[in-house]
Amino acid sequence: MATWKEYLAFEGYKTFEEARKLSEELSKTDPEDEPYKSLYKARELLVTIREKLGSFSEDNEVLKFLCAALELAIELNKNGASKKGVTFLYSPVRRGNLSVKLYNEA
Repeated sequence: MATWKEYLAFEGYKTFEEARKLSEELSKTDPEDEPYKSLYKARELLVTIREKLGSFSEDNEVLKFLCAALELAIELNKNGASKKGVTFLYSPVRRGNLSVKLYNEA
């Protein structure tokens, strides 16, 4: 079984990048009859990452921080904050180093 760091370096990275793209890019072109379609899908992906990270039994401060950051991202998504200028950036400085930053464009 992979460690949480290995998960984030590969599968988690791919999933988070997909969620970011849905929230920041594709949500701008959602149809009028489904204005939050991309945000709902992005939230599902963030929840998937949070659940996967929660399945690791390791007691680690960085892991706890990442789970808290994901909770914040999920709550902001629920409030539609990404349509109001708040964006989550996934910045892989090094492959395997998850860096979640809250960036307020306002």
